[in-house]
Amino acid sequence: MKKIFLLIIVLVFISIVLADPVVLRIKSFKDKWIDDKYVLTGDVYINREEEVTVTTDNATLTKENGEWTDLTTLGNTHTVFESGNATSVLLDYVFDTMLGTMTQQIECNINVRNDDGTIDPEGKVIIDNADTLFFDLNNDYFLGWTTQDSSPQIHINFKNEMNMVADYFEYFNQEGRVIMKGNVFVDDKKNGRTVKGEEVYYDVENDEFTGIKTLIEFYVD
Repeated sequence: MKKIFLLIIVLVFISIVLADPVVLRIKSFKDKWIDDKYVLTGDVYINREEEVTVTTDNATLTKENGEWTDLTTLGNTHTVFESGNATSVLLDYVFDTMLGTMTQQIECNINVRNDDGTIDPEGKVIIDNADTLFFDLNNDYFLGWTTQDSSPQIHINFKNEMNMVADYFEYFNQEGRVIMKGNVFVDDKKNGRTVKGEEVYYDVENDEFTGIKTLIEFYVD
């Protein structure tokens, strides 16, 4: 009976140790609590180890049942994550799901993953002009779009080998796939070809384009 009781205690202890509470390192010039909101102002620094680091002008952290749940920023926001970094004016991020959304003045730099899942620091995907950028850090997934007809199209520089423009894109970094929609144009300098279409899919591993109403043309410099 004693052995069973001790085993239960050990199992409970292990479950507590293995739990993954949201532990943050936080710095700011000013801070104050408003109900369950922790409001930070001036040179704000927020870090969750091995996940994300955010520096910004203003931030609000929410705490529920003793746990940090989400983060909202306003101002010059710089976000660093495992596979890259991004700047924006607004950021909403949920710690539990590792999901976030950026808006306004977005520039995102993503390091391409190799076939074995490791990050290639030399192969970058640079994203400009998205009105909104959604990201899933757990799955290394990015989705961006423009919200107004008058907005410039999203510009994507892929490994400095091709330039892509579209109204909407999805990038699956772990799987090596790109989906683009809305008046898509790709200038593939590496292979001397252009791609136009309403919906275009790019397979990174096979260096292959497919799509809907797609025209692929080859040229010689």
